[in-house]
Amino acid sequence: MLVELLRWGRDGRVVLLRLTDQGHALVDSQFPRCLERDRQLLEGIDRADREVLGALLRWISANAEVGSRW
Repeated sequence: MLVELLRWGRDGRVVLLRLTDQGHALVDSQFPRCLERDRQLLEGIDRADREVLGALLRWISANAEVGSRW
């Protein structure tokens, strides 16, 4: 199991997720690979264009969050 569900003591309606040791091991093993992939994907894009890309992705993400409430 990669995550465990925990009830929050103050409010039983709230469920918390926590990585298990196995989940931490998976993140630790895959994170460097993901960072390298991201570096390769952004290779050749200058800083200004990366900032524009980041702003556009944040905008899309915000729209997706609003859309998920429909």
